[in-house]
Amino acid sequence: MPRRNQVEEQFHIQFIDWCFANAGRWPDASIEVPRRIRAGRGTIEVRAKTLAFFHPPNGGARDAVTGSIMHKMGVRRGVFDLWLPVPNKKYIGLALELKAPQKYMSKEQKNWSNFLELMGWRVEVCRSLAECIDVTTTYLNSREKCGIVKD
Repeated sequence: MPRRNQVEEQFHIQFIDWCFANAGRWPDASIEVPRRIRAGRGTIEVRAKTLAFFHPPNGGARDAVTGSIMHKMGVRRGVFDLWLPVPNKKYIGLALELKAPQKYMSKEQKNWSNFLELMGWRVEVCRSLAECIDVTTTYLNSREKCGIVKD
């Protein structure tokens, strides 16, 4: 039986791979991070540039003790899946919620969406890899038109 969020996990991972492959298109919106790659029967860690998206640890099943500790540390329900703290001409950042087709945002996710929009973030629900790429490309390309990109 497939995991509950397997479709979302798949295109989430594919999108992060795309972010590594396309970091050179927007070098000022990219950061160098460790990345594990397959090598023979194992993996090695290298440094690589990627778009500056990050994923908070707000999903997944946990035991009650771990959940309680994480809540006390600031992990919150409904926080969007991917965050890009890079401004463009209209927004201070981009937050993406990844959803499989036929899945909908929870009440907590809608609350975060409303809050982020009020704070000046662009928020999008993406239901496919293509949609993630399109939203991100449009968002980052709009930066060049307004002179935010530094030479």
